[in-house]
Order: sequence, then C-alpha cells, then structure tokens
Amino acid sequence: VLLDGTLSTTHLSNSGALTCELLKVHSDAMKTFYGRGQLIVAYMSAPRTKDISKVARSLFCSKKQCKGACELEECKILGESNDSELFESFLPKPIEGFCYSRSQIFKLKNKGDSEEQNISFFYLNVGIEFARVELPTWVESNAEKFEIVCRVVCDQIRKGRGYPISLSLAHEQAVVKAAERKFFYEIAHKQELFGRINSRMSQKLIKKLV
Repeated sequence: VLLDGTLSTTHLSNSGALTCELLKVHSDAMKTFYGRGQLIVAYMSAPRTKDISKVARSLFCSKKQCKGACELEECKILGESNDSELFESFLPKPIEGFCYSRSQIFKLKNKGDSEEQNISFFYLNVGIEFARVELPTWVESNAEKFEIVCRVVCDQIRKGRGYPISLSLAHEQAVVKAAERKFFYEIAHKQELFGRINSRMSQKLIKKLV
C-alpha cells in the first residue's frame, strides 16, 4: 500500500479526545498491517519536516530551549533549514539509469505503546525534487521486504516521471462532491454532540451546507 503523506504521529498534540481517537485508529491500522504481513509505505513530496535538522543543530548548540536563534552561525542556519534543504547540500542527483539517490535510514518512535507503530524513514533525491519515504520499522528491518518497497517506489517514480504515478492518478480522482462534504460535516457535528470531537463550524461554512 502506497500512501500520500506520513505515518508519523509525533506532530499530534499530547492531549485531547480527538488525539486519543486518532492514535487508536493509527495503532489499530498499523497492527492490522503487521498481523497480515502487508507492506505499507508513505511518500512525502518536498517535505518540510525538521527531524534531522533539529538533531544536527543540537550537535552544535547545547542550549535546550534554543530554536536556532542564538549567536552560533551553524545553529542559526540549521534552525532555519528543513530536512530537504539540509540534504540538498550533500545528497547528489541520481546517476544515469537510477531513479533516485537515497540517504541513510533513520528511525522514529511514534506516540503510542505499540512497537508496530514505530517507523523508519529516508530521503530521496529524485532529480527534480527531494522526497521522504516512511515505512514501519518491521518492514525496514527485513531485507527482503525493504528491497520490495524500494523497487516499488522506484518503479512508481519512474513511471510518474519524478512522482509516484499511482498517487498522481489518485489525486485526479479525489474530487469531494457537495453531498459527500455535507455528510462529513453532519457526522462531525453528531460526534461533537457526544463530546468526542471539539470542533466549531464557521457561519460561512454553515451557509454553504444549507
């Protein structure tokens, strides 16, 4: 399964009913994939994540609360850079015959108590942009499964001329109709009445649904 976006949950807030529900859905889904032995991979085009740049900055700056605003030039540069910009300086373009060049593999512990939720990720230079690929750590740690993922991603990028063709086709089909949008907001409103989702609809949006 190839997804557009991220498998990470580290960006979610640390509290709230909606966060707890999202984490449960994520955990159940990851456990299902693990139980079936089904491969799943997420592809992020031109990511603005800062996981690696934050670690690199911490090597230069010992101030725990510093966010790249101190007097150290290296700290300032890394604080203003995202991972794509960081890898742009040393991850070369793919050589002829290859669809991408790849960074080393990094690991990320997701929120939750399940090992199946933890992910590994790496960055790609596909020639026209940088991308981030995420996959469960249990997939990455299996050489055979990891090789399959790499081959599939490469095939998709090649067929899509720099972007996975299946995701490109999915974007073209992802048209939300007015009736579907109305149904979604009705469900969200009902969930709020039961105290499960803390959401507010603007008057402008309400007028559109009438």
